[in-house]
Amino acid sequence: MVRIEDDLLDALSKARIRGRDWQLLLCILKLHNRKEYITLYQFSRRTGISIKHVSNGLGRLISRNIILKHTEDEEIYYTINENTTMWIDEKKAVKSENNIIIKPEEIKVSKLFFEFYNMYPNKINFLLTKKKWAELNPDDELAQYIIERLRLFMKSEDWIKDGGKWIPSAHAFIMYRRWEDEPKIKRGWKE
Repeated sequence: MVRIEDDLLDALSKARIRGRDWQLLLCILKLHNRKEYITLYQFSRRTGISIKHVSNGLGRLISRNIILKHTEDEEIYYTINENTTMWIDEKKAVKSENNIIIKPEEIKVSKLFFEFYNMYPNKINFLLTKKKWAELNPDDELAQYIIERLRLFMKSEDWIKDGGKWIPSAHAFIMYRRWEDEPKIKRGWKE
């Protein structure tokens, strides 16, 4: 019988893990205190999940830091990451095209991104905003232009009315190139 610590059980109960990933996690839990090497094929046989979905599921669990992948003498085994404070919540995570979580330190941006984000009034989902900025990959000239346009939008009627209710999220501002829109500046505005 596998003994699971209460702290680990608590973390697992809060982790929001999808069905197939849970199946893989249960296999890993069964092997947790043993260094038992397991192949994708063996995962597939034990769970009934196709090898492709096994590979994707393990990738998601690894990218969320829930499981750790170990290689020893060209053999692979997996363990649960008992440092549950390192686990990444899937709801708050930024994902790549193949649904693998991108860690914040993997997204490279210029200092001008931080100037933009610190100035932006509707700070929702920093990681997604950082990812969209990195995808846009503006040179310094375009980044400065976006910041200048942001200053104009911050004076616009749409952004001022209703307590800023109509301000788009920062990632939407970048993703939909909203800096190219024409803001309606309130007459008589003084800086």
